[in-house]
Amino acid sequence: METRSKSHNLIYSPQFPRIMFLTRTGGNSSTAVSQSQPGPGKNPVNFTGPTTCGTLTVTKPIDLVKDAPIIRWNREWDKGRRVLIDIVEQPTNPDGTPNGPPTIWRNCAKSDFDTGDSDSNSADPQMLTIALQPTHRE
Repeated sequence: METRSKSHNLIYSPQFPRIMFLTRTGGNSSTAVSQSQPGPGKNPVNFTGPTTCGTLTVTKPIDLVKDAPIIRWNREWDKGRRVLIDIVEQPTNPDGTPNGPPTIWRNCAKSDFDTGDSDSNSADPQMLTIALQPTHRE
């Protein structure tokens, strides 16, 4: 499973442009291929099925003020107001300038939304983790 870090990528949702994620995991595409034998003495024919995307997970240290819009989106989703979002991963140079085309996961449905547990004995930041199921990847 591939994990990308924000150090050389910008990971965000256009619906929430001020919220930058630290890592992205998953979201890989796969296409099923099957083979059919049309008849005796004929060559097999390959058929490709639809392309599917695996679960995409994005994480970041939580900031309750800055993350309020996406936390609100999660609450609305749980109430049945389901608005799909996109996730964009833009490769960048070390200085932050875009480097190549972005990868975009479209029409992502929420699978899981975790604001993490706060541990007063730990110096680690509380993390926001969102698992999403995209319909496709561009």
